[in-house]
Amino acid sequence: MSTHDRHDMAEALLAKARGDEAGLRVLADHEDVPDHVAGFLAQQAVEKAIKAVLTARGTAYDRITGLGVFSSLLFSDQIIEGDQSYGAAGVVLGITSYLIGFGVCLHLGAVFGRVWNDARSADAPGGTC
Repeated sequence: MSTHDRHDMAEALLAKARGDEAGLRVLADHEDVPDHVAGFLAQQAVEKAIKAVLTARGTAYDRITGLGVFSSLLFSDQIIEGDQSYGAAGVVLGITSYLIGFGVCLHLGAVFGRVWNDARSADAPGGTC
């Protein structure tokens, strides 16, 4: 696809995203509209806007939607590979694994920092051991 074609496709996706946003704004004025309906339009608007960016950049996104599009922008190819093999469940498992690893590092870092700080306080003049 040429740069011009990508630009046209991105503009079309942005126009659709604006349409979803306009629908969302209209529905927001009606209290009887369920939150999940408004949430769906919000999700669609964001997804189309992200696809517009991917299209303009020339990044292929084939059939990935929603969570797959988001994760393709945020996470490495290794993590989003689960989407191609297992669908949305694979993305969720990949992100969960990433977050567990991040949590372990964060907690171990906090524990190490606390031990380090306590040790430095004990070594300081006037500290207790």
